[in-house]
Amino acid sequence: FIQKNKLIRAGEKVGVGVSGGVDSMSLLFLLRDLGFLVTALHFEHGIRGEDSLADAAFVRAACARENIPFLMGGADVPAYARERRMSLEAAGRLLRYGFLMGAGADRVATAHHMDDNAESVLMNIARGCGVGGLTGIDEKAGILVRPFLCVRRAEIEAYAKERDIPFVVDPTNFDMRYTRNRVRHGLLRELEK
Repeated sequence: FIQKNKLIRAGEKVGVGVSGGVDSMSLLFLLRDLGFLVTALHFEHGIRGEDSLADAAFVRAACARENIPFLMGGADVPAYARERRMSLEAAGRLLRYGFLMGAGADRVATAHHMDDNAESVLMNIARGCGVGGLTGIDEKAGILVRPFLCVRRAEIEAYAKERDIPFVVDPTNFDMRYTRNRVRHGLLRELEK
């Protein structure tokens, strides 16, 4: 998938957006094992307090054990969202991508996968998109690449288990106040049934 879509070329510096979850940790380790020059890019959103700082420390320690460079950025996303009258999701995405794109990498890889893509399409439909919204997530947009769009989350979880890749679970991934979580844990599961 990486070669077919010319996502990353040999010798390019790849910043990998790493939250500490199974998807991003698996992507980081996979790209490193494939021989790419990776740096873990972790963004602290200022939402979950000590739990979030613990995730950052976890990623930093995992990278130190594996001799993977680590770079951290952060912002007070709730304050930014309030000031600009944006949702937490939108503010977090804007600030996170600003950090990722400004990290000095030739390519920035995120761990979006097929399930994320399905969720995005359903969210676009629910918002009343036109035909263009049915395309979902692009595998490449400028320097941003998404090498996992060809695999399901279950495949990533199996890979992490097989390779004994460490990861943390963010409890906000189950918070039903967020639209994506309602789609992921409600609508998508119902459609799969």
